[in-house]
Parts: sequence; structure tokens; C-alpha cells
Amino acid sequence: MSRILVFGAHPDDEVIGMGGTIAKLVREGHEVRIVVFTRGDEGYPKIELKEAISEVRREELENAAKVLGVKSHDMFDIEDMGLINDKETFKRVIKTIREYQPGIIFTHRFEDRHRDHVAANRIVSEAWWQAGQNVSIELGEPWRAKKLFYFEIFSPFTFPSHIVDITDTFEFKKKAMEKFASQLSVLPNVLRALEGLAIFRGSLIGTRYGEAFLESRIVPEKGLEV
Repeated sequence: MSRILVFGAHPDDEVIGMGGTIAKLVREGHEVRIVVFTRGDEGYPKIELKEAISEVRREELENAAKVLGVKSHDMFDIEDMGLINDKETFKRVIKTIREYQPGIIFTHRFEDRHRDHVAANRIVSEAWWQAGQNVSIELGEPWRAKKLFYFEIFSPFTFPSHIVDITDTFEFKKKAMEKFASQLSVLPNVLRALEGLAIFRGSLIGTRYGEAFLESRIVPEKGLEV
């Protein structure tokens, strides 16, 4: 069993980016923890939902996690569209990594249209490295996850390094996304887009559905495998 840590910018990013893989990992016996940076408070399709949307999305996150089989999740409660790579957030991520001690970390890719997705990439990428350094010991003992992978939302990779077969878990991904009912009118074609991208990624490895990832190389590996 491995511990897996997934950082998403908004409630639903973890499902859109890698819901099928999360469900697959859980069913293989791995322990998955989801951490969401923002409360998604700008994702209201009607003005009358403005005051309630944060709590709605918090509940949707919990319900979607149950569909995927995830028992551990957290929200940093940062304002939507307000995620920045400041010291406080950076150290919070380092602390989270050191406390959970994951073997693998997942987060957003850098080439993305959403400012929060880009910020999440920068914060987590650097925190992956710094969490393993002998610094800021008040945040816990140094811990370096073995791997960091980036997932795609709707700005697809040109050349992903890995594609996971999610044929057996795609329905869990779809059902989890349906739990984010408040976002189905914000992103009216999201369910079609999920399936279309999953079909395309699966076609690259000869399966019905797939999810693509890019392995980070910001921390070099020792030696060469020949």
C-alpha cells in the first residue's frame, strides 16, 4: 500500500483531472488524500447562490470523495481566483506533505488557462522539493515523495509521460462529477468533455478510457536505468 496525495485548486479539479485514477488507486488498496486549495466561491451560476456556494461546494467535495472511495480530504479555504504562491501557503503545503508522508503527489500542470491551476502547480512543485530539505523543521521531519505527477484539466498535454487505463473506474469518475451539481451549469459540457478526453487518452494505449499524466523532473533521479 502507498500513500497518495492529490492537490487540486478547486473542488472538482481532482475529479476532472484524475477521478478515474483515484478510484483505481483506492480499489487497489492505496490510501488517497485529497487537498483542495480554494473554496470555489466564484463558481456560482446564479447571483442568489453567491452567499451559499462555498458551503455547497464543500458538501459536493465530500460527496464526490465518497463516490471515489476517498476517506481523507481537506480544504485550505482560500478565496477562489486568489491562490498565490506566498510563504504562508507554501509552508502549509510543506507541512501537509511532511505530515502525510506520501509516496506519490499529484497536482495541476503549469500550462493552463486558470490562474489558480498555475499557482497550484508552482506551489506544490517547489514544496515537493523543499519538503525533503533539512529546512523549516517546525513543519515536521523532512520527507521527499518519490514522484510528482501533473494531471490535465481541459488544457491537454502535448506529450504525456503516462496514461492510466481507467476503463473499470470511469463510471465512478462520472458519478463523482455529477455530485458537483452546482458546477454542471457553470461548465455545461463538462460530462461530455470528460468522456471525450478519456476516450482519446484510452485510444493511445488501446483501452476504452484513460487519464494522462506528466511526470515532473524538477528533482533529478540518481543514475541511469539501462
